[in-house]
Amino acid sequence: MLHTNCYLVSSDNNCFVVDPGDDADLISRKIANKNLDFIFVTHCHMDHIGALYALKKKYDCDVFASEIDSPFIESALNADGKCTQHIDNAILLSLKQEFQNVKVDKKLKDKDVIDFCGEKFEVILTPGHTPGSICLYSSGQDILFAGDTLFDGGLYGRCDLMRGCEQDMIWTLKNAFVNIPDSCKIFCGHNTSSIFAKERILNQFLN
Repeated sequence: MLHTNCYLVSSDNNCFVVDPGDDADLISRKIANKNLDFIFVTHCHMDHIGALYALKKKYDCDVFASEIDSPFIESALNADGKCTQHIDNAILLSLKQEFQNVKVDKKLKDKDVIDFCGEKFEVILTPGHTPGSICLYSSGQDILFAGDTLFDGGLYGRCDLMRGCEQDMIWTLKNAFVNIPDSCKIFCGHNTSSIFAKERILNQFLN
């Protein structure tokens, strides 16, 4: 059983999903009768994309991910049906639905802006956990979807996995969030949410 946070952001009859790690049926029940505009992926690890194929197939919606991590989403499985990132194979076997490689429709860069029902969401490139990890920030709603970059309690994403880089992560923590206010709520990829005021006290690198 995966313990990855998936988020559904809605406005009236429209919505988007952040990091559908597994259980496409449950996510679909939460979507209910809303229109799924797009799926936003913070990074390429299987525990954040496990339900991506099933949801894209059902709703025929666009997939948004960073241009750096997109190739690893589009080729997550090799010709033998195994994960190209070997640590993901155990996760693949535990998924509740079929998984296949998925085309990324919109390949995002740092500071790209996504308009969702009149609300502006800014893409923030946050390398470290993967080279193409991205966060999604709304100044209007004062929220940040952090993927596996920031965690509650002064923690940050592990950098010892394939293509992770501790030096990049420290750069991200020192530089990527300097303009985000202390009041901003952080929705993390795992475990509980937090706010920047708390994390700036607990995390030695975070500015």
